[in-house]
Amino acid sequence: MEPGDLATWVGSSFAAIAAGATLWTLKSQRDQIGEQRRFIGEQSATLALERAELRAAAEDRRTAQARQIGMRTDHAGSGSEGRLIWLVDVLNDSDTAIRDVQVRFGTAHIASSVHDVRMVGDLPLQTQLGGAREQPVHTLGPGRMVQFRSPP
Repeated sequence: MEPGDLATWVGSSFAAIAAGATLWTLKSQRDQIGEQRRFIGEQSATLALERAELRAAAEDRRTAQARQIGMRTDHAGSGSEGRLIWLVDVLNDSDTAIRDVQVRFGTAHIASSVHDVRMVGDLPLQTQLGGAREQPVHTLGPGRMVQFRSPP
């Protein structure tokens, strides 16, 4: 065997070993990427379930709060022309404020005025209405009541 043949053989052997190591490294990296993709897929599915549960819990809280909002209607004679004015009391019996409360009378008429109703214990004191409020009522605190009055 000649010295050139031995060097060629050794060089070829090292090249083959290097090519094998490269292939093994590529396969290992592909396997790791596949495992990472599976893990990310599982995490995404878990997060989607958690998001759905959080949405359902938030909807349950909104529904439970909405059930604690009371509305009562009544009517009274107006001083002008003897026409009726409808009164709508909205009571927030929940433990959280509600926002943007507005009452419409029919399809085109919003309330002509809105007043705070003073509460005495659990009973509204109808004769003592507070000052007029803006519409919609931006915030109606817990245990508070407002009265909307229709146009005559």
